[in-house]
Amino acid sequence: MNKTSVRFKNLNIKHPFIKYPGFIIATLVVVQLLFSATVNAQIDLAGWSNHWAYEHMVNAVNQGWCELQPNFNPDKEISRSELVEMLLRAVKIVPGGVTANFLSHVSTNADEDWFSDISNHRIATEGWLKTALNFGLVLPSDYPDNMFHPASPVSRRECILMIDRAIGRVYPATLYTQGGNLFTDFASLPGWFKGFVSEAVNFDLIIGYPDGSVRAGKNITFAEAITAVDRTVKELNQGIDTNIQVLVTNTNNTNTITLDLPVPAQIINQKIYVPVRSIFEGGKQLYNTPDLGFIWRPSDQILEFEYGVTFQFESGNIYYGFYNALLPEEDEYNSLPGEARLLNGEVMVPLIFSGQSANLRFTDEKNWDQAAKRLTVRIDYPHSPLS
Repeated sequence: MNKTSVRFKNLNIKHPFIKYPGFIIATLVVVQLLFSATVNAQIDLAGWSNHWAYEHMVNAVNQGWCELQPNFNPDKEISRSELVEMLLRAVKIVPGGVTANFLSHVSTNADEDWFSDISNHRIATEGWLKTALNFGLVLPSDYPDNMFHPASPVSRRECILMIDRAIGRVYPATLYTQGGNLFTDFASLPGWFKGFVSEAVNFDLIIGYPDGSVRAGKNITFAEAITAVDRTVKELNQGIDTNIQVLVTNTNNTNTITLDLPVPAQIINQKIYVPVRSIFEGGKQLYNTPDLGFIWRPSDQILEFEYGVTFQFESGNIYYGFYNALLPEEDEYNSLPGEARLLNGEVMVPLIFSGQSANLRFTDEKNWDQAAKRLTVRIDYPHSPLS
């Protein structure tokens, strides 16, 4: 695929001014190429300044998750491979990235060749489809003939499924009960799909056409896809604060570790969200205990691991699995002050609610120093419960 943008891979130069005498010249060339790519992208978009999706297209280019083709036309249909790659870039689950590498080891969809028609396509050779499968952006069950058809147009229905999965709304979508018609053609949609449409509407990810229809079976255009993805990014990234430090300490406060988070902490509705696997990995480091044996179930968006006993966390669910009360159990003793959520593929849980320590099994007091933006979590040694 010919693209306007210039892409650089594996550029890993350390101490350039000492070891690389030609670095300054090379840097100038790189800067010139990047500047040219940016100018070309701006020129391509300039002709679409009156387009209804112009603001979203500008965001896509500025944030780097949409690379424009030479003759970009926002009203042209987007292919299945283009949508998958664009959405993965937008939510920062890219091949070789921290979360993508984690999922490649723990996903129940990993290490399988699900499709028979993609072996030579760049979506396979560059790892995009494998990453999408590992995360659950794409599920094998979506394509029962085992053919992905990467160059084919993609429907609005597929896009709605993908953006719901990206923000972690699979579980709530399955709980949908018939209400009013959200669109004029809502009644004609498959029953299982109505919950996904409802979630996309609830989070302002999609809007209908002027006649009030959603047209789920219609092929989606670049403009429509870019708009949906841009709204997805906005929803995911709310409340991110890269200055928040998260520390874990043992029960007698004699040892403390500052966590290296795969994604930043978030503050949403007076709740401070942290990637849950980081908390318990911190406990493992503190007590030098065995690996946690993570398992990620893409179709359910459930993260499971062993910390003395089995834990399960499901995006969109206020309850979590603990010991012998595993999901889909609803147990008030194993509940969070808010639903678990996803941020760029990581399951996030609220540890502070309105400045107070929130409930989470095997963790004790959680202290939030607002001035220093430092959250300290006391975590227990992993053991079987007494009862």
